[in-house]
Amino acid sequence: MIITALLTLGCKSSDTYTLVSEEETIELLRHNQIDFMKLSYKDQNGAPITDSLRTLLNQGKLVRYFYKNRDGVVDQVRLRTTTDENIFFSIRVGELQQDPFWDIDFAKLDCEDSEAMLRRALDRDQGVRKGLIDDIQTNDKLNRDTIISVLDQCEWPDTKDEVEAIWYVIQHAGGRKMAFYYPEFKDMVQRDLLEDSLMAKMEDRMLMFNGYPQIYGTQFTSNPRTFHEIKDIKNVNERRRKVGLVSIEEKAKSAGVDFNWSDYLVE
Repeated sequence: MIITALLTLGCKSSDTYTLVSEEETIELLRHNQIDFMKLSYKDQNGAPITDSLRTLLNQGKLVRYFYKNRDGVVDQVRLRTTTDENIFFSIRVGELQQDPFWDIDFAKLDCEDSEAMLRRALDRDQGVRKGLIDDIQTNDKLNRDTIISVLDQCEWPDTKDEVEAIWYVIQHAGGRKMAFYYPEFKDMVQRDLLEDSLMAKMEDRMLMFNGYPQIYGTQFTSNPRTFHEIKDIKNVNERRRKVGLVSIEEKAKSAGVDFNWSDYLVE
C-alpha cells in the first residue's frame, strides 16, 4: 500500500508520451536501441521520482516501464510496483541493460553440423559437472561460444535432445544470456520441446540471481548448503507437482540438505 501511494503522488502528466509494450521494450533492449544515459525517471503518473521511490527501485520492488516521446524516441521511464505478473519482465530489463554477449567469440560454422556441435557441448557441460572433465571455465567458455554461434546463425532445432542441450549450456551461462533467450525457451515449452521442470529451474535461477525468492525450490545456496529462499513455501509441493518435480522433501534428501517443515512454517 505504501508503494502504491508513493507511485500515485504527483500531478498527471501530459499525453505526449506513449507506453512501449513489454514485447517491444525487450526487442529494443536486445538490439541495444535504448540509451540509458538519456532516460528521465518518473513515477507512474509522469511526476519526478522521490528518494523513497529510488530506494524501492534499488530494492527490486519497482519495475521500469518505458515511454516514447512524440518523436518516437524512448527517453522516459515510469515506475510501477513489482508483481508476480511482471517480475520476469523486470528481471530481463535489468539484465539486458548491458550486452549479454560481450564475452562471446562468435565462430563461423556450418549449420548442417549443428546437431553434432550441440551434442558435444552438452557432453562437455555435464562432464565437468560430474567431475569427468577438468577446467570448468575453459569448457563453459567453449560451450557458450559454440551454442550462441549456433543460435546466431542457424534455426532453433526441433528435437528435444537438441533443445535440452541448448538449455543446459544457457542455464550455466549467466543471467544476461538466460534473460535474452527466455522467450525462446518459453516457446519451446509450448511446443513440447522442453520440459516444464527445466523451465522451472531456469526461472528459479533467474529469480535467485536477482535477489528474489524462488518459486519451485530448485536452487541452493552454499555455506551453509540449503534452499535459496522459497516464496509461499507451504504450497511449494503443489507447484513442484504441476511442473513434474519431486516433492521438496525428496529433493532435499537427494541433495543432502536438511529440511524440516517446522523451520519454515512459523506462526
